[in-house]
Amino acid sequence: MILMKILAVLFAIAVLAKLAFILMAPRRWLDLVKPLLDNPARLTRLYGGMALVSGAVVLTRLSIIDVAGVMVFASSLIGLSLTPYAPTLERFSEDVITTGLAKAWLPFAIWTFLALWVLYAVFF
Repeated sequence: MILMKILAVLFAIAVLAKLAFILMAPRRWLDLVKPLLDNPARLTRLYGGMALVSGAVVLTRLSIIDVAGVMVFASSLIGLSLTPYAPTLERFSEDVITTGLAKAWLPFAIWTFLALWVLYAVFF
């Protein structure tokens, strides 16, 4: 349980720090994250590492059904956050369709695996 609490505290601190930074110095925030955005390989390693660590902790403590419920909640919040930027997202979607999913095969595979795992847990 201590690992889950550590993850929760890290989450809370990161969210509050990011929101404060964006509110007080949005240009500096962009300057801070731009090097990551300019290096997709580094960003992939960062998010992949975070997913491995947090996934290992969460999936050993909760059932996949619980995790899926939390993912619905988190995805809804992310969608709500992105809604004001719908025109930009439309251009992004066009880019995804044009370039195909070859760039995003790993997250595509992970989402597919998780969805199939949930269906298996519910129906079998």
